[in-house]
Amino acid sequence: MNAPAPAPIDIDFEMFAARLFTDLSPGQRCVARLLEGQPPADDAQADVYARLLGRPWRSTDGARRVVALLAGTRGGKSYLAALYATYRALTCSREGLRPGERAYIVIVAPKLELARIVLRYVEGIAQSAPREVSAVRADSIDFCRGTTVSIHAATEGGASVRGRSLACAILDEVAFFHDEGYRVNDTAIVGAVLPRLRRGAQLLAFSTPWRRRGWLHDVWRREREAQRGAMVLHAPTALLNPSYRVAADLGGATERREVLAEWVDEAAALFRAEDVAACTRESAAT
Repeated sequence: MNAPAPAPIDIDFEMFAARLFTDLSPGQRCVARLLEGQPPADDAQADVYARLLGRPWRSTDGARRVVALLAGTRGGKSYLAALYATYRALTCSREGLRPGERAYIVIVAPKLELARIVLRYVEGIAQSAPREVSAVRADSIDFCRGTTVSIHAATEGGASVRGRSLACAILDEVAFFHDEGYRVNDTAIVGAVLPRLRRGAQLLAFSTPWRRRGWLHDVWRREREAQRGAMVLHAPTALLNPSYRVAADLGGATERREVLAEWVDEAAALFRAEDVAACTRESAAT
């Protein structure tokens, strides 16, 4: 007869992340607190909260079932995703699961190769507590507590998460979820995830923004100011990674998207500036 799974570890995410990754930036630490609905600890954090939320913190801002983080490049969002996936694997409750049933933390990315980057981070983090891991595979890691972190490609659609009881779902770069025909399938994946979230579980969407369409843009447009349903956080690169050197001139749409985490309009999303320049010429003065 199998021994019962160990009890979940009782620790909040900010403390868990700080112990494993001691040089968290103030912005990363505030994101860690906001994922669990914790208030700012001091005036300095309150200022960062206001920048992330687009408004001051409110007493009603508790943990949310859906959290969307729009972040610039090199802000550490993939590592934050891996930290949170590991944290949930070690701390989530298995109450209500059938004998032999596992609680899953799924990581969905545009391509499996991108999801494997996050999974490798999870494996590296878990090496600090090797007795917690029971199996490591190319697409999943089993923990002794009856939890599994697994990775999936967005091209699989909602079928990738079916049949699983979810302790957490992380949609990495959700703004770029497409099938081979470039039809956005992010809504189908979210629709499959939400009914499978266990009590207290979350859907976390970490992404650089792209075009003004799709599930992520809908959430941002609907919740950015009110934030009554999902919590929407906006983090330019410099807010999460103060050591990143931002160029003084960020005139291009791609640079502003990647560094300032700004949405790209439809024309800029379809055509690169250098391609347009190559096909046009300045008209002669009349």
